[in-house]
Amino acid sequence: IIQRFVIVYLSNFYLDVAKDRLYVGVIAPVLPHLAEDVWQHLPFQFTTEDGCLANFVPESKWPILNERHLACPIEEVDFWEKILELRTEVNKVLKVARGKKLIGSSLEAKVYLHAFDDGLATRLVNMCASENDADTLHRIFITSQVEILPSLENVQDEDILCTGEYLIQGKNKIWVGVSRATGSKCERCWNFSSQVSTFDDHPSLCGRCYDVVSQPIPTMAVV
Repeated sequence: IIQRFVIVYLSNFYLDVAKDRLYVGVIAPVLPHLAEDVWQHLPFQFTTEDGCLANFVPESKWPILNERHLACPIEEVDFWEKILELRTEVNKVLKVARGKKLIGSSLEAKVYLHAFDDGLATRLVNMCASENDADTLHRIFITSQVEILPSLENVQDEDILCTGEYLIQGKNKIWVGVSRATGSKCERCWNFSSQVSTFDDHPSLCGRCYDVVSQPIPTMAVV
């Protein structure tokens, strides 16, 4: 049980999808000693949003707890089992697209999904619009974009060249398609986004990276 948790859930899934946001958004979990050394030599004292002094990097911002996830209801566990299985099927279509030279890295891809079960389709749509960037489907699939299609009536083969249909948990039928991602490549995180070239002071960055590098510096830090 421990071996399966470490290999399947922790390594193959969680650490794989977490690398992107660690590299892009926070350096402390990757280089904790370097980050703390820099923090201790900042030319100003950092105050959190609630007015507390952050003497160490971990004190600068604590994660917002998701009470539903912590409660671990059985329906949530079942849903994430579906997501893990769906991720495996999406990777199969990405592999086909890579073999056809449609994409290189998975970040060059846009994934299309159509769930034949209305309940599952609603959950997937909600994940795409999640306020927590880490929970969005394109972060979980490690692609640049994901779109949930309400139907397959207007799908053109020339637009979505690689497709497949799969049964999730043996009963939930899902159609998966892959095309080239839209927009331009962010030079910092390598994700493709239509926001690239829209920021005058950092035209080569996507919105997420722009927010990271454009965080305001306290006036007392300016010498």
